[in-house]
Amino acid sequence: MKSGIIALSLTSAVAIAASFLPQPESVSNTFQGGKLLILSDTDMPASAFLDGKLRAGGRDTGGKPDTLTALDLPLQLGAPRDLAPPPSGEVAVENSVIGPPYGMVASKDGRFAYVLRTRGGPPPGVTEVKNVFTDLPRAAVVSVVDITDVRAPKVIQTVQVGQVAHTLSLSPDGSLLAVNTDEPGRNILIREVGPDGRIGTEVLAASAGEPGEAVRRVGRIEWHPSGRFLAHGIPFKDEIRFHEVVRTGGAVTLRPWGAPVKVGKFPDEGIFTPDGGYYLSTDLQWGDDVPGLFVDPPPGTITAVRFDSEKGKHKVTGRAPTDVSPEGIAVSPNGRYIVTGNLTHSWLPWNDKRLSKEGSMNLLELDKGSLKTLQRIPLNGVLPEGVTFDASGNHVAITVFDRFDPRQRRGAVEFFTLSQKRLERTNIELAVPPGPHSVWLVP
Repeated sequence: MKSGIIALSLTSAVAIAASFLPQPESVSNTFQGGKLLILSDTDMPASAFLDGKLRAGGRDTGGKPDTLTALDLPLQLGAPRDLAPPPSGEVAVENSVIGPPYGMVASKDGRFAYVLRTRGGPPPGVTEVKNVFTDLPRAAVVSVVDITDVRAPKVIQTVQVGQVAHTLSLSPDGSLLAVNTDEPGRNILIREVGPDGRIGTEVLAASAGEPGEAVRRVGRIEWHPSGRFLAHGIPFKDEIRFHEVVRTGGAVTLRPWGAPVKVGKFPDEGIFTPDGGYYLSTDLQWGDDVPGLFVDPPPGTITAVRFDSEKGKHKVTGRAPTDVSPEGIAVSPNGRYIVTGNLTHSWLPWNDKRLSKEGSMNLLELDKGSLKTLQRIPLNGVLPEGVTFDASGNHVAITVFDRFDPRQRRGAVEFFTLSQKRLERTNIELAVPPGPHSVWLVP
């Protein structure tokens, strides 16, 4: 059948496009939750990871700065043409696609978002650098954004938190913000967060390694749902490490919780299931034996680790294949389904013969510790990595950094419905500022 496209105005740069594809009828067509947040790095095309060519000065972006887009939920995914779009807003906030798609978190009450800038923008007039990882400013900055009113989000604080940071994670009670960096002896940083949402004193700066161990890179930092533990990968050692967070008065210390767990190759990202019973590691298969370290790896895997909160006797229980470079990962609220956002080779420059003109998602199932890959879903877009389930677990949103069609060079968030262990496209797509790479659901 032929599909029509319509656009409903949300803000000056955010729109909903509906293509009116057939929708699954077994679940609701409503993407549920409190708010949806999308982070866009507007001045760096995905290909700059390899060729260093930037969008300095707003070139190809309509002059848009780096942006946080906030959207009130619920969102109707089977919307009629005359449906009024939900309230939304934008605010300029520095961020960077350099690093995993976990540069944003939000407080559970939906009042504050925390946005990490892993690298700074280029100097004025600079449109190309030799290496985006080494030639852009390395100071890590976190901006606190008041998102109480999505129509008028506003930055209320900006704080430098270290050098060469990758991800951040907010404790379940909202009182501690953890950041991981590549700074020797300061791989894990923890800052206090006040009741007003503002970032306070640094209460911990610790090495992620054992005494005397040099740590080359630290994977995504992630709080356990209990707030008692932290997890992260050691990618070049193929390990996941867990720490107990000990709070004594105003002091915070870490102590290893169980032995390091060997998983698949290069576990740079990971996530706990909502009940805290399992940690799911995305094993990217990157490394020194891969062309360009991360440019041309084989397909990735997901490893399930049973987390032992009582004795620290963690155990690998399952492993399943994914497409190439599964940087994004999300788990359904019931802990049963997993979705990965796979970079594939979609981000390479146009003249690179390895370019694949599609990204992808994988749907997996976790059943009593065993993992099974159920589906591969091709995506007509570049660098799909930010991914989340909605509050019901029946729908998935994923960011698409850019399009292959030069007439549609824009960012988007695509929506899918989970039914009968399959993901199906919906007829709704959010058009957002260029370069969306992280998405966060406030339930």
